[in-house]
Amino acid sequence: MAVKSSNELYRRAQQLIPGGTQTISKRPERYVPDKWPAYWSEAKGPWIWDLDGNKYLDYVMALGPIILGYNHHSVNEAITVQLSKGSISSLQSPLEVALAEKLVQHIPSAEMVRFMKTGAEATAMAVRIARAHVGRPRVISCGYAGWHDWWVAKGSMGSSRGDASLRGVPRELDVLVSDLAYGDAASLNAMAAAGGTDVACIMIDTFEVNDGGAFLHLARKTADDIGALLVFDEIITGYRMGLAGAQGMYGVTPDLSTFGKAMANGMPISAVVGKREVMQVAADLWITSTFGGEALSLAAALATISELEKPATLDRLHDVSEWLERGFQQLAERHEGLECFGQLSMPGLRFTGPDASGRAAAFVAGMLEKGLLTRPNYAFFVTAALSDDEIAYTIEAAETVLAKAGAVTA
Repeated sequence: MAVKSSNELYRRAQQLIPGGTQTISKRPERYVPDKWPAYWSEAKGPWIWDLDGNKYLDYVMALGPIILGYNHHSVNEAITVQLSKGSISSLQSPLEVALAEKLVQHIPSAEMVRFMKTGAEATAMAVRIARAHVGRPRVISCGYAGWHDWWVAKGSMGSSRGDASLRGVPRELDVLVSDLAYGDAASLNAMAAAGGTDVACIMIDTFEVNDGGAFLHLARKTADDIGALLVFDEIITGYRMGLAGAQGMYGVTPDLSTFGKAMANGMPISAVVGKREVMQVAADLWITSTFGGEALSLAAALATISELEKPATLDRLHDVSEWLERGFQQLAERHEGLECFGQLSMPGLRFTGPDASGRAAAFVAGMLEKGLLTRPNYAFFVTAALSDDEIAYTIEAAETVLAKAGAVTA
């Protein structure tokens, strides 16, 4: 597929925008340089069109926020109704209270709520609240948590996101954050024993879960033992795994949680929720945002949650996810150097062994030729808008492309 218009615009962007994009994970260089459609013109349901009129079945889904499908009618209607009233004013919107009540209703850890616009803002807020409540400085961080200094200082990032540059981040901060791999009980125990009295919180990105939640239970016990808070970063898993998030799925209740992405089906909003005694500390902290109560996103979130409260919506989301996962598992069984991974509404394929990254890139390129947008060695974000035919086509396309991507038939 020719992407001449995208390539021309991207060259202009690189002269005006550092890195060419606002989001690192959307740079064409991370997919298929010169062939990746860097810009979109229209999106509907699970489909997206680029500037040259090419149509793609999208499994990147704006890096996860689209859960109902692009341009969902109920969400659009809620935004339009609120837009006729206004988006932000000198006073608070009643929708702040309405949405906070919804989060408290569904999320086990939620007794109080604060809103921001991005996931990184939410995780930064959660860390500040934890430090203030516990009166300690150090954070044990498992998984990705955004771009702020407190997290980048640990100098670790998953291979799917590339290496994190430490330039611009004071090296003095690295003693305040410890990097923990998901499932590494020995390291968690060692960190707790060596410096547990300095730990404010253990923060876990629940997207990393691959053991049915066993490590989450261990983290809960460890946090209690050392007097720290347990924080779940549910920016990705929230709502994709159900209205109660990963904590509801795995039966572990943290002290604080962060939500975002799929909460508003693509509108910019995030939330920190937690136990009342912990969240109440935020009333006296310098945490403030002009756009934290922006009403269009609040309306979109309420509409999205309303749709997800309909059993048929989540059932459909999870049914297509399980169907795609079964297809991926069968592919992994038939091809060496390939494994299926992921959680509800986020199944994925990962290449292993020699030249895993090269084969993953070839797979993405092959899927692109078939009209599918995917990320290398990453989850496929499914939506409730996917049809049976679209899921069947995805599995069929993956099978065809694997032969050319270097996954050897077992």
